[in-house]
Amino acid sequence: MRYRQREQWAVVTQTDTDALFVEFDEPQRAITKGQAVVLYDGEMVVGGGTICSVE
Repeated sequence: MRYRQREQWAVVTQTDTDALFVEFDEPQRAITKGQAVVLYDGEMVVGGGTICSVE
């Protein structure tokens, strides 16, 4: 969630054709609407988007 932050494990569930729910294994600090999230599989980017809501 932060530039240069070490990778964080999460479970990603597709909730709609253009929406994902990302649940982190460990609580994350100060996640805010409008931030970007990038999903990796090892070194490969497999997805990403803009955070629209925070629970």
